[in-house]
Amino acid sequence: MSTRVRVDLRGSAERSYEILIQPGVLGQVAGLVRQRFPHCTVALITDHTVRDLYADAILSGFESSPKQACHLYTFPAGEASKTRETKAMLEDAMFANRHDRKTVIIALGGGVTGDLAGYCAATYMRGVPFVQVPTTLLAQVDSSVGGKTGVDLPAGKNLVGAFWQPSAVYADTTVLQTLPGDEFLSGLGEIVKHALMFSPGMIEMLVTRHVEIMQREPVLMADLVAQNCAIKAHVVSADETETGLRKTLNFGHTAAHALELVSDFGIAHGIAVLAGMLVELRAAVHEGYLAAGHEQVMRDCIRIYLPELPKIRQFDPGRLVEAMLLDKKNESGRIHCSVPTAPGTAPEDPGWTRPFQPAVLTRALDEVFAQG
Repeated sequence: MSTRVRVDLRGSAERSYEILIQPGVLGQVAGLVRQRFPHCTVALITDHTVRDLYADAILSGFESSPKQACHLYTFPAGEASKTRETKAMLEDAMFANRHDRKTVIIALGGGVTGDLAGYCAATYMRGVPFVQVPTTLLAQVDSSVGGKTGVDLPAGKNLVGAFWQPSAVYADTTVLQTLPGDEFLSGLGEIVKHALMFSPGMIEMLVTRHVEIMQREPVLMADLVAQNCAIKAHVVSADETETGLRKTLNFGHTAAHALELVSDFGIAHGIAVLAGMLVELRAAVHEGYLAAGHEQVMRDCIRIYLPELPKIRQFDPGRLVEAMLLDKKNESGRIHCSVPTAPGTAPEDPGWTRPFQPAVLTRALDEVFAQG
């Protein structure tokens, strides 16, 4: 069973692309890339962990095509590698192997790999194509789609980067069965975000079928990945560079990025997003942006997948708000967040984001942490 979702970029049929969601597609990636880019050399970028698990499935596909060389480039796994230094190391290695403008990059891995490899693609030789092959749930439903690439700075996440769309996304849902529990839950954080912002039907699915979801029932997971890719494709097609609707996909992320930063990335991204949504919903009620009854419905859905707040309550709310003040989404020195207006209902222009007072966010953090 396979599902295809198209990302139609307005006014640019050439840059529009397809997401192929298919069990077992990992073994077909080399053939698909050879067909799409027959005269390009290939740079396969992945981290050390994913290299040992899945790199051979792609490399072996190029061994039968000696005219198309595939070079492997790796880096240590984890958010700590998402830096300008790692990017420079990868680019230097590519240049040493004489990669020119006739190169296609394959990003094999999770969000860190996709962000790093995509940013390399955006700048190497002033831009080369790249293909996303996401191996985590979070990457399959969110970070591999949409063309956001970049690296972190000591001051915060994703502060340097570029919009650079992939040429294709190939998502193999069979790899989800081997994901560690925290990484699977991290992907569910972005799924819950999409549901709360865009899909009342998905909220119902997340609530009523949570046991099957946590058991990773294959057909259900393939359906969830496809639904989430369709949401992300719709938003990116309407607003590629985040000037309007795409801002809604940042729900929960202002608080989440602060949690990641102060924990030195000891908290997985999607788990931070789940906690961040709780905080931003609470603050939205205090600011008068959201009815308390709507918050309750959404909070109940979140707490199914985040029954407790491990490692999060130890952080000082004041320090977290200071980190939020560094967020790149802020405007005129004010903290801006995007929250649903009701369960499954995104805000509309001109209120894609709303300003939040630091004191209100501090209060919201106190209350969420008190709830445990």
